[in-house]
Amino acid sequence: GKHGTVLDSGTTYAYLPEVAFIAFKRAIMKEHNSLKQISGPDPNYKDICFSGAGINVSQLSKSFPVVDMVFESGHKLSLSPENYLFRHSKVRGAYCLGVFSNGRDPTTLLGGIFVRNTLVMYDRENSKIGFWKTNCSELWERLHVSDAPPPVPSNSDVTNLTKAFAPSIAPSASQQDNIHQ
Repeated sequence: GKHGTVLDSGTTYAYLPEVAFIAFKRAIMKEHNSLKQISGPDPNYKDICFSGAGINVSQLSKSFPVVDMVFESGHKLSLSPENYLFRHSKVRGAYCLGVFSNGRDPTTLLGGIFVRNTLVMYDRENSKIGFWKTNCSELWERLHVSDAPPPVPSNSDVTNLTKAFAPSIAPSASQQDNIHQ
């Protein structure tokens, strides 16, 4: 059946309906001028990979754009490169798209890659999901200092909290232009 958008932290990557995937791929491909497209780590798959972005993940934003995924409700989820790329396992400094086509299935499946360095708030009572961009490694260290009180979000942390929104229908052919950078 039609599931709209499913947020599944147990799934590694993200899967979009074909038309939405093509729009997503176009948004990425038009920005990779300085990178070389290479084969993926497994010849059995047609991964879209690039070399030349550097070995430091924090430098990815110099080569790859932030992409806004706009849902039918009008809410958007901004994705930094770490939220849609994975490291190429055989080529140092190369990365591959972690977003794939779901073919004709209209379901959008957002896996763990989309919520890297993001705290996810599940408001089951109001049927909403909220996203808070954070540095999870730093947060982990702040939370595990012995005898330290729990951290209080700073004003800059609070601005990272995106507005919670109700689940919506997955991007479709009519929304293909809404996936933009």
